Amino acid sequence: MTESGPISTVPDKEKGRGSLRTVPRATYRLQFNEHFRLADGLALVPYFYELGISHLYASPLFKAAPHSAHGYDVCDFGELNPEIGTENDLEKLIAALHEHNMGLVLDIVPNHMGIATPENGWWQDVLKNGAVSQFAKYFDIQWDTPDPKLRGKILVPVLGDRYEHILKRGELQVQKENGRAILRYFEKEFPLSPDSIPNNLSAEHINSDTHALKDLIQKQNYSLAFWGDGDSQLNYRRFFAVSTLAGLCTEDETVFQDVHSLLKHWLY
Repeated sequence: MTESGPISTVPDKEKGRGSLRTVPRATYRLQFNEHFRLADGLALVPYFYELGISHLYASPLFKAAPHSAHGYDVCDFGELNPEIGTENDLEKLIAALHEHNMGLVLDIVPNHMGIATPENGWWQDVLKNGAVSQFAKYFDIQWDTPDPKLRGKILVPVLGDRYEHILKRGELQVQKENGRAILRYFEKEFPLSPDSIPNNLSAEHINSDTHALKDLIQKQNYSLAFWGDGDSQLNYRRFFAVSTLAGLCTEDETVFQDVHSLLKHWLY
């Protein structure tokens, strides 16, 4: 079962790729990642057929965080995860299943996204532009929080220590990469609001001036915080207790359509 119900495909000449009407008889779960790709699943189709499997049950196929072992931290619902293969690889797998009168059940996790890496363009745009971002409504964010320090901002609980200590140790640094200015914390990077970037930005100057760096950080649409503060101060809906998985507002028609656009292409 997926989080919105099972989606299975079997041969149907009139409908093209598949029909949604077949009830799986026996499924076999496949966990796709960079170490087990679509081509690996394709090679095993005859074996599963001999076992009596009617449907393969696939982990999420959308683009996930780099090196994701499970695929549940989806970063882009509009792209197949390049770490597991190509669209052509998926076509070959589906064709092989149909040749054996088998189907494919997809786990699609439409209720949340992984936000721990910059590959999530929707979330990065919200961090950059705040409540005016075109993707702000995609996530369930409480902008008007009772905490005046968080009003109009998103709490981002990723720091290994209290913010003041991190800042004092110089672990937050402004950098220019590929023509854009970012705020970096070790391997994590965060976009800077266009309105906050001074003319003729000198990253070296700002990084050497704690007061200037602090002033720049305070102008952002997010508030970096100690990871442990997520349980008590988080102002966006998350998946269970995982702060790096942000809930999606799929009850909104626009969000629903964008989350399911590639999936509908695969089905039809």
